[in-house]
Amino acid sequence: MYGRTALHYVSYKCNDENEAKIVESIVKELITTAKRSPDTINAFVNKQDKKEKTALHRAAYHGQLRAVQALLNCKANVTVRDKQGCTALLAAASALKTWTRSVFV
Repeated sequence: MYGRTALHYVSYKCNDENEAKIVESIVKELITTAKRSPDTINAFVNKQDKKEKTALHRAAYHGQLRAVQALLNCKANVTVRDKQGCTALLAAASALKTWTRSVFV
């Protein structure tokens, strides 16, 4: 719908241990696939949606540490920028700033 893959969705909706395990299992399968075809993992893990965000952007923005760790283990590219020019690290910082502002206001 928005150009997102299943990995985009599960990466930012890890609300519990079971969902985190799903991300980890997808990533483990990707690692296995990557050993056979590195181009496949790059195309899937670093796929950008219509806003040019990767699964790593989404997981970082939503504070999904386990998903972020799994994606990094799978060689997610940390230098990819979205349409606004943000990397996943900037997305995480932006989310923290928004959360912090809402707590103190």
